[in-house]
Amino acid sequence: MGEMEKIRFRLKIKIWPLLGAVALFLIFPLPVQAVEMSVNLTKLAPVVSTKLYGAQDSYTVKIPIPDRWKINRAVLKFSYVNSTALIRQNSRLVVWLNERPLTQITLDSSSPGGQVSVLLPARLLKPGYDDLRFSVSQHYTNSCEDPTAPELWTTLALDRSSIDFDYTLKTVPLSLSAVNFLFDARIFSTDKVNLAVEDLSREEIEAAAIAAMGISVRFDYRPVHFSLSGGLKPGCDNIVIGDKSFVTRITGNKHLNASGPLINIFHMPGDDAHALITVQGSGGQQLKKSARAFASLSFPLPDSPSMRVQQVAIARLYPLAGNDVLIPGHEYAFRDIGFKTATFQGMGCKPGDISIKLPDGIMPQSNSYVRLGLHLAYGGGMRKDSVLNVSVNGKFVSAIYLDNQSGTTFADYRIDIPAGLFRSGKNTVRFTPVLTPMVTHRCEFIQTGNLVLTLFDDSTVQIPSMANWTAMPRIDLFAIDGFPFTEDASMKDTLVYLPEKNSYAAAAAINLLAMAAQKDGFPGYSIHLTYSEPKGDGRNVITVGTVNTLPEKILKAMPAQIGKDGLLPYPLIKDYSGEKTILSARLDAIIGKVLPPPVKNRPVLPDIRALVREMSEPGGQWVFLAEFESPYKSGRSVLLLTAISSPALYNGSDALLEPSVQGRCTGGLVVLDPSSPEKSIVGLDTGETYYVGGLGLFPRLNALIYEHDVLFFLLLLGSFGVLTRFAYLKLKAMRAQRDSDEEA
Repeated sequence: MGEMEKIRFRLKIKIWPLLGAVALFLIFPLPVQAVEMSVNLTKLAPVVSTKLYGAQDSYTVKIPIPDRWKINRAVLKFSYVNSTALIRQNSRLVVWLNERPLTQITLDSSSPGGQVSVLLPARLLKPGYDDLRFSVSQHYTNSCEDPTAPELWTTLALDRSSIDFDYTLKTVPLSLSAVNFLFDARIFSTDKVNLAVEDLSREEIEAAAIAAMGISVRFDYRPVHFSLSGGLKPGCDNIVIGDKSFVTRITGNKHLNASGPLINIFHMPGDDAHALITVQGSGGQQLKKSARAFASLSFPLPDSPSMRVQQVAIARLYPLAGNDVLIPGHEYAFRDIGFKTATFQGMGCKPGDISIKLPDGIMPQSNSYVRLGLHLAYGGGMRKDSVLNVSVNGKFVSAIYLDNQSGTTFADYRIDIPAGLFRSGKNTVRFTPVLTPMVTHRCEFIQTGNLVLTLFDDSTVQIPSMANWTAMPRIDLFAIDGFPFTEDASMKDTLVYLPEKNSYAAAAAINLLAMAAQKDGFPGYSIHLTYSEPKGDGRNVITVGTVNTLPEKILKAMPAQIGKDGLLPYPLIKDYSGEKTILSARLDAIIGKVLPPPVKNRPVLPDIRALVREMSEPGGQWVFLAEFESPYKSGRSVLLLTAISSPALYNGSDALLEPSVQGRCTGGLVVLDPSSPEKSIVGLDTGETYYVGGLGLFPRLNALIYEHDVLFFLLLLGSFGVLTRFAYLKLKAMRAQRDSDEEA
């Protein structure tokens, strides 16, 4: 008996410390590990290799710092090259962070360049966008210096610069208002979010897609990679979508007594640096209601860990509305499109830009103009050859003379720019002041304080009405704005078709939808999904599935055959027989004197094509993204993502999220290897054109006249002949009637 008591005593001694350790682990999670990463400066801001000119110049970069990060250490690494004409004793390059000087670098002609490492103090890095400024003071002599001399320059290789970060993730606040803390465009590391669903039912995937689109829009322009699973995934934020029983089981929280449409936020088990958000509802309608509430950017999410959703009312949007899109037929103030009143001062001052983003698929009229109404003021004492140059997308369009030496103000200086110079998507209108002082003689004091011009933000831009009409396929438009699937921002005219219930295909479709919604700037609240072939459906279709699951209609309409003996249309040489004949060109010139030609890009010469076999490698890793006219509805589009295997399908959608890959998506067919997409991606023009949108009566007649000019000319001659014959018969009848009256 005594021996048994000793054994029990020994067991107690060994087990209690173990149980205590387990309890401490459950109560106090392990500390968050620090993350070290090196980020190219091009990933943080749109920087390029930059030249700083003149005696004084500077360049500022906005560095995004997410609120979710606790910065431990940051080091900037960059290189520079300076002119060999600079004198060492008073030429400097200074690096500033939020107007605090960090380092001074002597610009030496005997050593014109170098590599620099600058410590960015963590105490100066605040959440938001921090100003990293590079300023130079450059001189080539100590007397009688021309401050604009061409030898005064320093080049910063910012496109090859980087910042090394050491950071830890902060604890996630248990408040639904923390969604902007979690999903923030300033987070530039790899953003991964896991969506947990109980099964792959249509309702759950639709709700998961809406939630994913809301997250993607919050990230603004940063790619977000979504995965789909039946459980939680450690090391990232998780969104659990389902009914009360599934949410309770997956979270392990047995205190979720409430039912109905709910949103809750918790910490991931053992990880308070990542969030577990539940989107709960009984049935498809409640799930969608919760998902729409979670995805809505304007919805007032409360400072509480849970919320019951009663109603979500979505405002009706203009059909062509999108992220920063200006609607044709409207007038906007510069302040409404992001321009702030700017003052340009001194010689060689940097230009100012406004961005005009037009809807995809528009076609301006040939005699229409984009009108700028500028409110500006400039100083006195400038030479008469001072001007403000205006350019559109790098092309000079107009100049404003600043020839009043007393200075003046323009309240509504109008500039009409042909609408044909603008394209679908983003356009940049640049204002470049060229301000010249009165005195520029050698060794005389050059007054530059009076060289000042202010462009006010109440200036206006008028966008003329334009027809919504474009030639397809154009996968590049989908990569830019999700067109045509986001033509209605709610995506009510888009159907997602999955040929089989497959988690890889569902996750790939969610990635494509999230990318399109992010580009458009609005979650597609009305998205629909089906597992059945959409026969007779009149909507645009996004199809995601492996080759062997695609229906025959889709395979026949696709501009390529995939498989062991697959065929791809491959361009060989240009087909010059497709150009206009001299007769057609002369007829167009004659018609153009009466009827203005429609504004459209000159058709690209077609290719003589070959059919190339066996483009799919044996491992089945190639992914195909194709766009073509829907076999179910004329004038509608199908976007098809397909591959030989399901994992390749998901990996392909993941690769398409990268901006460097999207930039090379062109034509009607894109082929890539997900393991090295930037090296393997190929965009092909399939040569099969169709049109979407509506021209209206008169623009359509105008276009038809120029497309069939010879026929139009023959019809015109025939019409004149008929009219002439009618007039002749009418005159003959009138003469006969007159002769009959005279005889009577």
